[in-house]
Amino acid sequence: MVFEVGDKVWIHLRKERFPAERKSKLMPRIDGPFEITRRINNNSYQIDLQDEPDLRTNPFQEGGDDMIMEEVAGNLDQEAAGELVAEEEQLEPEEALEALTLPTGPITRSQTKMLNQDIGRVLSRLSRHDQELKHSTLVCLRAQHLG
Repeated sequence: MVFEVGDKVWIHLRKERFPAERKSKLMPRIDGPFEITRRINNNSYQIDLQDEPDLRTNPFQEGGDDMIMEEVAGNLDQEAAGELVAEEEQLEPEEALEALTLPTGPITRSQTKMLNQDIGRVLSRLSRHDQELKHSTLVCLRAQHLG
């Protein structure tokens, strides 16, 4: 069978035959179809093996170039800080105190983190309203165990 320039052919790229194309099994396969770019003899051809280079961090992402992860993380931190401030402003004092109730049974790490965040919110609210508090006001934080 003789192929012409521009014909599409299918080639199974074995790791042994094409070590640069398949360095590990985890790399994406570069199976065909491939386009013949030049005919050398009746049984030898030059084939275009590579498409345009894939610059994505994750090969499963849809198009686009790589992003510098530090910039993305910085933007996410700024957005998260803005959301936390907005959430703190939305909490009513009663809601903040209700969030401090402990669940029954063992406490998981995530529940401990949430409890620490809730205590931090209450303390920050108290520090913001420090001028409104009188010296005779007693603030008592008590963890309630529901059971």
